[in-house]
This record gives sequence, C-alpha cells and structure tokens, in this order.
Amino acid sequence: MRKFISLPWKAITLTLGAMLVITLTLTIFSVLQLQEEFDQRQQEKKSAAKLIYSYLQKISNDKRILWLTTLSSQHLVKNNDYRAFDQAVQHQFDLDELRIDSVWVLDEQGQQVYASSAEANGEVRQVARQVFEQQSVAELIYCEQEKSNCYHIVAMPVMTSANEMTALISRANLSDLLFTFLALNENTRLAIVNVPLVNSEQHTNLKAMSILTRSNDDKIVPIIESLAQELTLSALKKSVSTEFGEEHFSISLFELQPGSKDGNYVMLIDDITQYRQTNEAFQRAIVIIATIIFVLIAVVVFVLTRRSSQRLLKLAADLPLLAEKRFDEFRRRKFSGFRLTSDELDILHSSASDLADQLEELHFKIEQNTRELENIAMYDLLTGLPNRNMLNFQLKKNLATLSRSQDYVALLFLDLDDFKKVNDSHGHNMGDFLLEEAARRLRMSIRDTDIACRFGGDEFVIVLPQVQKWEDVERVADKLLQAFKQPIQIEDHRFYVSTSIGGALAKDNSITAEDLIRNADMAMYEAKDNGGNCYQIYDAGMYQRVAHKVLLETEVREAIVQGQFSLSLQPQVEINSGRLFGFEALLRWNHPKRGLVSPDEFIPVLENSKHMIELGYWVIRHSIELLKQLNEAGYTGISIAINLSAGQFVDPGLYRFLVEQAEAFGVDAGAIELELTERTLVEDIDKTLETMHKLRDRGFSFSIDDFGTGYSSLSYLKKMPVDCIKIDKCFVSGMLDNQADMQIVMSTIAMVRNLGMKVIAEGVENRAQLRFLKSEQCDLVQGYLFSRPICETVLMEELKTKVSRGVWLEAAEMSKQHLLESGHN
Repeated sequence: MRKFISLPWKAITLTLGAMLVITLTLTIFSVLQLQEEFDQRQQEKKSAAKLIYSYLQKISNDKRILWLTTLSSQHLVKNNDYRAFDQAVQHQFDLDELRIDSVWVLDEQGQQVYASSAEANGEVRQVARQVFEQQSVAELIYCEQEKSNCYHIVAMPVMTSANEMTALISRANLSDLLFTFLALNENTRLAIVNVPLVNSEQHTNLKAMSILTRSNDDKIVPIIESLAQELTLSALKKSVSTEFGEEHFSISLFELQPGSKDGNYVMLIDDITQYRQTNEAFQRAIVIIATIIFVLIAVVVFVLTRRSSQRLLKLAADLPLLAEKRFDEFRRRKFSGFRLTSDELDILHSSASDLADQLEELHFKIEQNTRELENIAMYDLLTGLPNRNMLNFQLKKNLATLSRSQDYVALLFLDLDDFKKVNDSHGHNMGDFLLEEAARRLRMSIRDTDIACRFGGDEFVIVLPQVQKWEDVERVADKLLQAFKQPIQIEDHRFYVSTSIGGALAKDNSITAEDLIRNADMAMYEAKDNGGNCYQIYDAGMYQRVAHKVLLETEVREAIVQGQFSLSLQPQVEINSGRLFGFEALLRWNHPKRGLVSPDEFIPVLENSKHMIELGYWVIRHSIELLKQLNEAGYTGISIAINLSAGQFVDPGLYRFLVEQAEAFGVDAGAIELELTERTLVEDIDKTLETMHKLRDRGFSFSIDDFGTGYSSLSYLKKMPVDCIKIDKCFVSGMLDNQADMQIVMSTIAMVRNLGMKVIAEGVENRAQLRFLKSEQCDLVQGYLFSRPICETVLMEELKTKVSRGVWLEAAEMSKQHLLESGHN
C-alpha cells in the first residue's frame, strides 16, 4: 500500500520546490551575468592599461628623440664637440627629466666614440647596427635577469661635422615608466616578469617564472606566488583570479614588447575584493528574500489547502455509501463549503449527489435487466433456440441423472452442408433467414422433451434425454434428414440444403459434456467425409483415425524437413512412334520406421491441410529440378506432369512460385504440365478459369486427371485451356471385358480429339489394351506395360537402357510387331 501524504503537504512541497528552482535559476543567471560583466570590465581595463602603457612609452620615446636631436645638432653636427656634448648629457642626468641613465655614440665600425657611463653592451651594439642598416630611428626593450631590471633603448643616426656617420644611443630604466603608470592607475599593481616558452603557450606553466621588476608594493611578490604553478601561459594571458588573505585579485599578462619571443611580459594585478564582497552580499540578499517568500507562500498554501483537504477527506469517507447502495444515507450527509463563494469541491459534491441519484436509478434498471439478460444469455437471438450456455447446463444436468436411471442420453451434432456458399453468393442476411428456417425444422422434428440448440454458425446440437436404445436415435436422425429434403423458399430464392449429422451416446455419467459433444462432432465430420446428407455414429475407431491424422500431419512436416520424400517418374509414350513424350511425377514417402508409405494412405488425409500445400510446393520445385537434369543429360523435348491438389491450385502464391522456379532452373514453361482433377476444376469455376488462363499465358499446359470419375460439365471443358485428357485406369483395365467401359473409352477419345486435345490412357498393362487404344487413335499411354514408376535415384541409369534417340525401345518394338501382325493378317 502506498504511503499517504496529505494534500497540503504535497502543495507546500510542490510550491517550495518550484520556488526553489526559480530562485536557483535566477541566482545562477544573476551570478553568471555579474561574472560576464566583470570579465568584460577586466578585459576593457586590460586594454586600457595596455593603451596607457603604450602611450607613456611613446611619449617617453618622443621626448628622448627630441632631446637627442637637439643635443646632437648643437654639439656634434655643427662642431663635433664631445666635451660640450658630455656636459649637456650630465646636465640632463642632474635634471632627471627624461630618466635616461646612459648615453653612447658608436661609429659605423662599432667602435665606441662616447659613453656617459659604462661600456656599451651587446644590446646597445645590436641597436646601433639596426640604425646603420635602416638609416632611421631604432628601439629595443630588454631585461637583465641577474640585475632584475628592464631597459628601453632608443637610437638615431647622426652625421657629425667631420662627415662621419654615428649612432646616438640613449637608455632608460623601465621602472621609472612603471611608477608613472601607477600614478594613473591607483588600484592596479604592475610588474615585469619572464616566463620561458616551452613548446606552446598551452604547455607552458608558471614554474619557471621570474620577476624582473615591479612597482614598489610588498604584496606583489606573495600575490604572484599564490598563483597555482600548474596555470598555463595562455590562461594567464586571458585572466585568472587568486586570493591573498581576505583580498581577491585578478591577474593578466601582455607582452612587454609586442611580437617579441623573449618571454618578457607586463603583469597587471587588479584588486577585485570589493567586487567579490558586493557579489556575495547580493547572493545573501537573494537567499534571505527567497527564504522569506518561501515561508509566506508555505503558510498561505497550507491554510488554503488544509480546509480543502478536510472537505475532500469527508467526501471520500461518504462515497463508499454509494458502493453499498445506501443512497438515502449519502444524501443526508452534510458537506460544509465556503459561505460566500463556491469552488471545484462544491461542484464535485454536487456531481456526487447527482451520481448518487443516477446510480440508484441505474441499480434499479440493472436488477430489472439482469433477469432479462439471464434469459438472453441462454438463448440465441437469431433463431430463438437455446445457445451453447444452455446446452452445457442442460447436458450436464441430464448426464448427472444417468446414475439414477437405466436410460441413455444421446447427442446429435448437425452441420448444414455448403452453407458457406449461400453466404458468399447471396449475403449474410439471406443466410440468417436460412438459419431461422433450419431452426424451425429442427423444432418440428423432435419431441417436446428433446432440446435443440444452436451451437454456433451453421452448427446445431440436439440433446435426446431418456433414450432406451440406439434405434430411437437413428429414427430421429432419419427424420431430421427428411426434414431438409424439401427446398427452403426465401423470397424469390429456393435453396436445397442438406445436413450432416454425427451422433454419440452416453451410457453413464463417467463421460463429460465436453467429451460427448466432441465425440458427436467427430462423427459429424466423418459423415461429411462420406459425402454429407447422412448421419454417422461415433465409435472408438473415429478417435483413432483423428489421432492418426494428427500424427500423420506431424510426421509429414518432419519428413519434409528431413528429406524423406522423393519422386518416382512414370514414362508417357506416344503410341504410334514410340517416342518418349514425358513423365508423370509421383510422390513417394520413405518412412524411417514404416518403410515406403503409399500415397493413397497419406494424401487423402492431408489433402486439405496446410502441410499438403507445403508438400505440394516441394513436389513442384523438385519436379522442375529433375526436368532440368533430364535436359542436361540430353533428353530434350520432353515434359513433366505435376499433380496439383484442390488446395494447392487455389493458393494465392502458386502462380508466382511456378514462374520463379521455371526461371530459376532455366526450364521452358511449356514443358511443365499441371494435372488437375475434375473436383478441382469445378470447386470454384470462375476462380479456376482465371488462374488457368493466367498460367497458360505464361506457357504452362494443363491436363485433366482421372477423367470420367467426377462430375465435370462438358460446357466447362470447352471454356478451359486444357491440352490433354487422361482416361482413368479403372476404365482402361475393364474396357476389354466390360462393354460399358469400352464405350466410355471410345467416346472419350473421339470427343477429346474433336476438341483438339491429346488423350492419354493410364494403367496400360498388356498388349491387347495397347492394340485397342492404338486402333481408336489414342495419342499417349502410360502403365506397367512399358515401365513402373522409376525412382529418381536410378532414373538416369534406367533411361540409358530403355531410351535411344528419344524413343522408348520397348514401345518401338511393340509398334513394329503390331505392324507385322497387321500386314500378315
């Protein structure tokens, strides 16, 4: 059972949760916005600092160049007086206006002509060479790590009065420039550092960083040392934050001399303590305001939902009265609401009151209709007969009385023959009228004590209680058959409907109602297999036959998978020439335990099952494969006849399968003859004609098997694209002894030849039969006279001894002998 949580607490939880999410979202957004603004301000400040630094440097350069130009023009260009030049330089040092610490003059050979202090070093000489090469002003910034100082050198070319080209060079300490910068930026500390580059800026960290010079502030060194040593140069160029004590600083770098790879950088250190304190105060204010709002909303929600919760609980306690059908008591219960206004709970209570009224009315109707439904549930609405529920009830009751009586209980299971054709051809409404008339005839044919029930569809069951002998049951069955001999007239239509009846008898109550119905059902199907319009009595053998059929279907499925089926081919020979016309493919089953199983045993059992269709497709494919093997062995121009069952011929996939197999094996469709029985042809004549013409258009040929044994119409025969008619062996075997069989054979041959078809006689076993068929101009024969069906495994070996140049040797010999006998006579 789920844990109960009151509605007010759920509302508070949901409200506070929503507020918390909203507050967190706004806080995060505000913090991110402040951070973005801070980062943008820092970038602007860094850009401004770089601009100021560059501006100060440019002003310093301009002043120094102006001073050098003035100094050189007064003392070197006019009279080349280095003594006066030195006095002017020393005077500048005393004034300390330009913060120049050294001045040099070098000639084109790099010789030092003048020095205000120390000897010119390598950087000074480097700048001098640039001046001579470019003939213009040159400058250089460099640092001396051992002295922790950085210098700015400015040099210019000067032509002395002695027509000598010299380089006038001045050097200033950058520390002075830092002090000037700090005077303009009060909250910014500045230092010059060196970071040796390793591979790339992403891989260069601060472990080897050294401070070259810095502003006069004791905090700079510990602030720089507080930076994480793992920080990379690229990160520091953007901006990083660090803490020193309770203060916060933002640190960034830019190159001391743009484009230089000497690793010297200007470090800007900004105090952001006030920004951090403001940000934290802002966040605290948001939390305090959100907490106050949370509390106020929680109180309001709790007060509002508490009363609603109590009203809902009271209504929930009253609602079970409706399930207990205590409608009056429910209406007497009071439901308190708000006096001035109404809300959804008042509507809910009003709906519950209406529901109570409707449920009370519905309960009355249900009780009234239940009694009617109990009757309806036991009777069929269409025919008015008791239905299957009543059948089971009455049958179980009658079976229970068998132990106290010497009588039997009999059950007849009826099924209307070909009822489906009425529905398909005239519609279900006409079928319903026919079922009503059938029910009326059933009631008229039984006693008052008997029970006629509709089992379902066109199936009916009659229970005969108190039966003393089986003859009484047979008498009722005969009466029922006679009742359906008269046609059923419905409007302008007349139907001749017969019925198949299966009967079963219960001698004691050891048999169940279900078993008795099943036994009668099996007997009914036995009657249908015997042609219908008859009755059949159940016996134990029926169960064995049904079980045998089920077992056989299972074994056939396994036999297909395990390859137990094979084909035997019986030759078909032309009478006049002895030429091998083709073969009929005959199915054989080599059972692993029972040996060779006759087709007459398993084909009738499986004829209408799905296994027969699957087996039929195997026969088609294997027959076409054998035909290909025969053609490859040199037996060309022959055909192969394949028997098709009724179920196989109406299968939707037959046409496509035949075409695919013929194309797959490269066999001419004209060499494939499809054998159909008369029963298959008239099963559904319109569908049959459509399928036959479709296959004929693809080149396949047709023959009618066992002609004369069915009930085909000659009018149908004229419409069908049939190539060959096969006379059944029952007529051939008796035609020399029975005048009727002889007349059938003679008339069949004459009729078929007049229709332009070929005639083949089956079951030819002696020469006398062959001579008679030849005299009647029969085209083809097959039978034991020439060959029994040849197993596919030995077919090629047999043909080598029996066929030569397409002629069946034994048939040719018989034909010659017949000619000799005819000439001798």
